[in-house]
Amino acid sequence: MEPQQSTAQVRDKWLYLALAWIFIHRKEYGDPLRVVEEAYADFDYPQLVAPFVRYMPMTGLDRGNREENEQQLYENWERFIRNMEAHYGAAKS
Repeated sequence: MEPQQSTAQVRDKWLYLALAWIFIHRKEYGDPLRVVEEAYADFDYPQLVAPFVRYMPMTGLDRGNREENEQQLYENWERFIRNMEAHYGAAKS
């Protein structure tokens, strides 16, 4: 039998799954970062997601243009997914 999980733990797993799926399929969206913004709101603005939300203050240095700054958001998003994979992978063991 699986241990009981809090609502917050279940929500965090769904957040990870949703954002990982969107990231994998990001080329299917006209504006994937807009979809991230919607998920950010839907999941009640979790701090873990703020580093790859366009309208939030930047983490790190301004890269000088919009394209490069958005690339940083994608890198932050990918890092979030890797960290969550490691977290949940470790939880299985």
